[in-house]
Amino acid sequence: MAVTRPRTPSDADPGRRRWLATAFASAWILASRAEGRPRAEEAGPAGVERDRIASIRARAEEAGIAGLRLEEGDRYVALGTARDDFVRGALALCEGLADDYLDHFKDRGFEVTAPTDRMTMLALATEEEFGRILGAGRHPQVTGIYEVGENYLVLYDGRGGGPAGPRAERANTITLFHEATHQLTFNSGLLERFAADVPLVVSEGLGMYGEVRRPDGRTKVGALNRERLAVIAQELRLGRSLIPLLELLEDATFEREESVQLAYAQSWLFVYGVMRSDPARDRFRTYLNALRAGADGPGRRLDLAREHLGDLEELDDGLRAYASRLLRGR
Repeated sequence: MAVTRPRTPSDADPGRRRWLATAFASAWILASRAEGRPRAEEAGPAGVERDRIASIRARAEEAGIAGLRLEEGDRYVALGTARDDFVRGALALCEGLADDYLDHFKDRGFEVTAPTDRMTMLALATEEEFGRILGAGRHPQVTGIYEVGENYLVLYDGRGGGPAGPRAERANTITLFHEATHQLTFNSGLLERFAADVPLVVSEGLGMYGEVRRPDGRTKVGALNRERLAVIAQELRLGRSLIPLLELLEDATFEREESVQLAYAQSWLFVYGVMRSDPARDRFRTYLNALRAGADGPGRRLDLAREHLGDLEELDDGLRAYASRLLRGR
């Protein structure tokens, strides 16, 4: 699987964008940092929603996509060209995910709150429309994005207009839950959208921590992610070494074709592992607080992790041992 290199900002695209593959190429994140733009939050919830909808409509019109319909929910608003059943279904799934996510993190002592303004998604009918919205440089395996700077989801109906088989439905929901979890982390107080330096092992680990949720809610946020664990199992069966946490924290392994799948899988393991232990979860909570406060600077990424997570080599050893126990079914 090829990894698309980071896009170079152009005059028409002032944001800094990075394209990064997931472990099984069903959900990608388009991380966009707006530079020099005022924070829309200053306008208040109603103004934020109105301006965001206007921005999405303008972006769609520029891409030659007209006739966006509007659907509204309690916590979300969706625009789209996709079939009504897809758009309404996506809204319902996101509402359920938000409830599950907020309960999960609150119950574990994290200071998360429901967003004050409704979150937004753009649900498109076809892959062709999706490609037009994303523009040049879109990787063919990208099926959904969360645009951090503009703060909305974009996805398309992967069923291709025909009857939805189990695989197509599952691919749709994994994409949706992965990207919607990103949106929740940046809108509920867990992470800060405009913080300068959130390592991908954290943001992507959280995305995969939420993608496991099933539409019926029986499998919830934070459940075992068997697809990601299988990637780790494959590496160990082949006698290969896992990526040290020190390298994961520096992001480079996410940009290399030979290591991206394992980097994503280990990001899930990192979040899943620290969330399963009370002491480690407490340290993780303080670490996220520090990231949200923007405590960064040249060379500070590893220092910040050591300060709040403790001995990183010791944590690394613990995560490897935990992966082995999971693979033994213990």
